[in-house]
Amino acid sequence: MEVAILACCAALLLYHHVGYPVLLRLLASRIERRRRLSSEPGARPFHPAVPIPSVALLIPAYNEGRVIRRKIINCAELDYPPEKLTVVIALDGCKDDTETVLRNTLAQYPSCNARVVVIEPNIGKIGVLNQLVPEIQTDLVALSDASALLNSDAVGRAVAHFNDPHVGVVCGTYSLPEDASPGERAYWDYQIRIKSDEALIAAPMGAHGAFYVFRRAFWTPLEPDTINDDFVLPMRIISQGWKGIYDRQIVATELEATNSRQDFRRRIRIGAGNLQQALRLWRLASPMNSGLAFVFVSGKGLRSFVPFILALAFAASVSLALSGGLVWQLLLAAELAAGALVFAAAILPRRLPGICNSFSYLVQGHVASGFGALLLLSGHAKDVWQVSKARRSPVHPPSEKTPR
Repeated sequence: MEVAILACCAALLLYHHVGYPVLLRLLASRIERRRRLSSEPGARPFHPAVPIPSVALLIPAYNEGRVIRRKIINCAELDYPPEKLTVVIALDGCKDDTETVLRNTLAQYPSCNARVVVIEPNIGKIGVLNQLVPEIQTDLVALSDASALLNSDAVGRAVAHFNDPHVGVVCGTYSLPEDASPGERAYWDYQIRIKSDEALIAAPMGAHGAFYVFRRAFWTPLEPDTINDDFVLPMRIISQGWKGIYDRQIVATELEATNSRQDFRRRIRIGAGNLQQALRLWRLASPMNSGLAFVFVSGKGLRSFVPFILALAFAASVSLALSGGLVWQLLLAAELAAGALVFAAAILPRRLPGICNSFSYLVQGHVASGFGALLLLSGHAKDVWQVSKARRSPVHPPSEKTPR
């Protein structure tokens, strides 16, 4: 029995981490070749005769005094008609000097057409979205983090995709700070490739929360306990038959770096959200849309259960090793050695080979996801936000230059 369990777990893990990315790349390559042969155009600028859509850029902010100035300067430099772009900054129960820095910066940069909304007490990001999005009257709503800078044409490129009336949501890509850990950088490079291929086959599986845009008419309130809004919100739109676009030329660059402890806490929250969204959006696995079902089940869906698969595989290995078989004892020893490597890479990330750091970052993510899933299943979903409250530290000098 233990052998069968171990074999099934190994097959699922191998498929998710190796088989699925390879199969995804092969399918995406075929689509890319077909598009090149057909000279299919990408997003095109709006025709002068077509009214330019109005956009609201909503930025929830909680204790963002260290980055809010650069964010406002960045918004002022966005290349989009100012009369069509409204920046809405929601100060969600801030306890630092965010409001003071914000208002001083806005006075210096009046070209940033901003509206400041002060919310007391702190109600969380989901509360901010549920309160403010229904009040917005623009054609499109863009969501962005206060700690992420956008390339100057980000809004324009995103809006251009809505030339297609079937497009419901447009997602940009995410760029890490220059001194992000090697493991985190390798992981994000991998995730960006996966998301890009998924978008070619069906749709991007969620958005990078640093920046994405959706049609205001498609908004529906989020459950108050929603954890990963940047997955649930866009995927609800896509599940209703609207197209999702992933444009790697739209870049949101993170201003702040995390240390390993902060990153682990953040990934606990993401792990809880992964399981929550898999359970709530199970209809994405409907065979009626085979492409969408394939990327959802093989990617985000299966990833939600990887911590449990790993735990089950380890338990089966221990049981087999205790039965006295040399092969199983060696397998358990190899698993323990891998665990030691993960621990060493977490402590000494810059002293081990890059592949060790990448492997460590991957496994640490699954461990964090396991903790998050247990919090969710035990009825403590709201606590995952408290777990991940540890703040980041800015890694860039206070330059006012917007990334291009």
